Amino acid sequence: PRLREIFAAFFRDRVAQHWLTLRAEPLMEQRYVAMGNVTYNCRKGYGTWKAIEAARQFSRPDLTLGKYDLKGFFMSIDKALLLKLVSAFLEEHYEGDDKETLLWLLEVIIMYEPQKNCIRRSPVEMWSKLPEGKSLFHTDGKHGIPIGNISSQLLANFLMSFFDMLFCCKCVEILGLEAKHLVKYIRFVDDFEIYADCAELLVNLRPRMERWLTENLHVMLHPNKVYLQRADR
Repeated sequence: PRLREIFAAFFRDRVAQHWLTLRAEPLMEQRYVAMGNVTYNCRKGYGTWKAIEAARQFSRPDLTLGKYDLKGFFMSIDKALLLKLVSAFLEEHYEGDDKETLLWLLEVIIMYEPQKNCIRRSPVEMWSKLPEGKSLFHTDGKHGIPIGNISSQLLANFLMSFFDMLFCCKCVEILGLEAKHLVKYIRFVDDFEIYADCAELLVNLRPRMERWLTENLHVMLHPNKVYLQRADR
């Protein structure tokens, strides 16, 4: 078992998060469908088993697999950037007469700092076993969203959908590479796999992905969690 810092919101806060989710999720789902359903987390009808089934189809000796992870993903999310991207999306696609309230609540939820007003249910000494990059108590207030909120899962998935676009829309050219060698891309939260028929593509892809993620989403590829191997292994 791995230690996690989980914030269990008060009931009234969960009601507010669900109110937001009920309005934003259907629009985001349309986006994911249009992008080829490459993300499997926190979506009805998807999940870990569906992701495994999708990956198994490409576990072939003629393909090279690249496995990647982001470093301290939830704690490193730039809240101002997240708010900007989600607000623009809802401003364009949401048509309800409560749009103004929706956008207001979105900002309240994203910018809230629950670590400043919480009751610790675990022994305080347990936090010493948790890396600083895994805790909101070590963030600057401008970064990090709480694991445990339904809205956090929704918003984190949406943020990473901008990275998905590079692959599901065959836009690898943006990274300066030929898309023809890209076979499959699968993501689950901040873990993702890329299957290619050319190992060189994945070798050249890594530094370009690192740069794109840092410059555009302000998140970092984990340097110690990158694996390249024959896909059937």
